[in-house]
Amino acid sequence: NNPLQALTLLNDVMFTDLARHAGRSVAVDADSEMTRATLLFRRVLVRPPEESELHSIIPFARSLRESFSADTVRARELTNTNESVISDRDAVEQAVWIGTARALVVGSGS
Repeated sequence: NNPLQALTLLNDVMFTDLARHAGRSVAVDADSEMTRATLLFRRVLVRPPEESELHSIIPFARSLRESFSADTVRARELTNTNESVISDRDAVEQAVWIGTARALVVGSGS
């Protein structure tokens, strides 16, 4: 992707919804970062991740977790939830994997 295509994908409603669904499902369906990352690759890119990709995506997810933990309002905006639906902790975890899914969707065309 060129930068304009990447920006378009990041803001496209269909791709945002795809990332939201994929991220939520791996946050709920798996209990470890490695399993979540592997599931996310399979659901978004329809293939297993290479070892080098896991070594990149897991630190990326950890950096998102740190960022969303410091700003739970932003996490809730991305997950499109409020306090009555899920806890801050769960909203952060879902936001982490939604953000990671968005990165995979945008990066998959390059």
